[in-house]
Amino acid sequence: MGLVYANGLCNIAASASDGPDGGLFRSRNAESIRLGCVRADPLPDTRIQTFNIIDTLYTHRQLRHTPFFKRGWIFQERMLAPRVIYFAEEQVFWECYQELKCEAFPTGIPFAGSFKALLPENLTNLSTWSWGECVPCTMFRQWNRVVQGYSDSQFTFINDKLPAFMGIASYFEPLMGADYAFAPYPQMAAAEKDNTDKLQVIHGDFWTGNIVLPNAAIKEGTEIPLFVVNWELTRLGLPSVDFGQMIAEMYALWLWKSVDAGLWMMEGFIKGYGARGPENYERVVAVGRDIIVHAWKKDREWFEEGDLACLFRSEN
Repeated sequence: MGLVYANGLCNIAASASDGPDGGLFRSRNAESIRLGCVRADPLPDTRIQTFNIIDTLYTHRQLRHTPFFKRGWIFQERMLAPRVIYFAEEQVFWECYQELKCEAFPTGIPFAGSFKALLPENLTNLSTWSWGECVPCTMFRQWNRVVQGYSDSQFTFINDKLPAFMGIASYFEPLMGADYAFAPYPQMAAAEKDNTDKLQVIHGDFWTGNIVLPNAAIKEGTEIPLFVVNWELTRLGLPSVDFGQMIAEMYALWLWKSVDAGLWMMEGFIKGYGARGPENYERVVAVGRDIIVHAWKKDREWFEEGDLACLFRSEN
């Protein structure tokens, strides 16, 4: 669908409608969109002038507060279509790659730019780089803004969430690096389809604080039921190899506290860490297993002979 929107001449949007039967047109009073104005002399000894009154939320009040703009599929359509005409409740808006205009402001709306300016192809101008930022840094920042806006969208079917965004993602792919930003997902999906018998519950935040054990003695050789009480990062998939609690905390900072630095640090760390092979995975699992087993047995001698000897004070 991304190519359909991007190659169209102009899209017409019934942005005031709650559903497919709402139509384009509304009864209105044209006087309601006229600008408020005052006549005043702003400084002593100056002539009286006429000033228009407008607030910074004008576009939101007039256009973007409707359910139309919360729909996930609309997000991609708005961004990729070269031109869009919005039939709002009180007036008509029109938007292209450069500007957003309306009947009240036919030469451009103050405090409002085109939504399409978020696309990377519209960033390659001198004003974009005037702050001295490198192209990858600016592109990555723009990508974060797009993903954040898209995350606020709503879907009737949650499975539509990725397809409804891939058209936009393809614009960023050449500039951000396909191997880093997008390539892993198709391979991961294919791997899960080919190994359905190996699927299991994986948990990106699987640590002791999120697990409840039965209030009973644990006997060797018996199965112990585990109750995971924190499921926001859980899914059914292949056994995952992650960086544990540190990555989970960084992700939580971004997801729940809107701290962008959490996401940047997390993705920067992953990219810098680089790919690891099966031998590394096996070693990590073995070390983790040994630490847990020997700690459970209170095997101090084992710890004192290894890298964790610094955790223990000398008896002297």
